[in-house]
Amino acid sequence: MRPSSSIRPELIDRTLALAASHGLRIRYLLDTHTHADHFSAVSELRLDLMHTPGHTRDSLCVVVKDRVLTGDTLLLGGAGRTDLPTGDPEALYGSLFQKLLKLDGSFRVYPAHNYKNIAPTTLDEQRKTNPRLRKTERADFVEMMQTLSMSMPEPSTVL
Repeated sequence: MRPSSSIRPELIDRTLALAASHGLRIRYLLDTHTHADHFSAVSELRLDLMHTPGHTRDSLCVVVKDRVLTGDTLLLGGAGRTDLPTGDPEALYGSLFQKLLKLDGSFRVYPAHNYKNIAPTTLDEQRKTNPRLRKTERADFVEMMQTLSMSMPEPSTVL
């Protein structure tokens, strides 16, 4: 089966059946761009990338159905630190309060790190219990992030 340049909305069922007949399952789709002359079904079979700078300039979160993979932008009971290179507490505030927390509150949160092995919670639960989300005014949040006293992380090796 050759890759398609787009999956047209009116052909979703046919495309999924065709993939299944070849033993494949379409898990994720990504539109590099859209135009009025070729519509896409990606919005119905969705993997949404959200640019969420703050922890780092290039931080991303990924929305998949009923969950959000938050990287280090939002942790369970915390948020990504902003004191390392390309960190920006102003940008993190925008990413958290103007992007992530605008998503459906029932979305389950899956961060990149879960140091305390906490079971995934929802955005609503994080909004209620996460100490980093209690400072809802921009200036208060930025001050909190700038005054956190955290030790430098140990270097890690990625293979």
